[in-house]
Amino acid sequence: MTTTPVTDARPSLPDLLAACVEAIAAGDLRAARELADRALTGAVSAGPVAFAGAVLVSGTVHRTTGDLASAQDAFAAAATLASRHLSEPSGARVHACAHIELAALHCAGGRYDEAAQVLRHALDATLACDAATAPEDLALLHNELGIVAGFSGDFDRAVHHYQKALGLLASVLPADHVDLATLWRTIAGLAHARGDVLGNLAALTHRSGKHCTADLSALAGRTVPGF
Repeated sequence: MTTTPVTDARPSLPDLLAACVEAIAAGDLRAARELADRALTGAVSAGPVAFAGAVLVSGTVHRTTGDLASAQDAFAAAATLASRHLSEPSGARVHACAHIELAALHCAGGRYDEAAQVLRHALDATLACDAATAPEDLALLHNELGIVAGFSGDFDRAVHHYQKALGLLASVLPADHVDLATLWRTIAGLAHARGDVLGNLAALTHRSGKHCTADLSALAGRTVPGF
């Protein structure tokens, strides 16, 4: 297991959060917990959105260590804190990610209806905000709604949300971006699962026509299994 060094220096809050995420990825949970605690302490004076981000990362640490109850509490707290600052880009991003994490916990327990409800709540709140929201944040939520719908077998609704995500991302990303390629691939897979040969062919043709060849997971890093 890779050991992530934890020093006595005073790094910035973004550096602490980044180091915590790196420690989680490396499997060094002791360091991740320590870094998350330091980030929470430092975020108290850094503003409500920064604190919400630190709470979100601490929830990720809890989830990774198997403490799902604490993870759910942290994600819910981060979502509530960020919901008061949806007019700020960073607030909208934390709000979306916290709800996505909550939905993922529901999905892990097979509670797909609850997961969809959490995501729809986040999407409705974001759309109701007077400030302009980054297309990427809305696309994240639509992507996750597509994932949940696919898991529950509602392929038509899944395609609807993936197409929404595709349209949003297409407005800000180059045509050959990997995230667009992955969404086209997922839409093609869903068309195939529904027996929609023409839809499958159209999606694949569009994808290949844009010279999109990478099959990496898009956005939140997950897609419907088997596609």
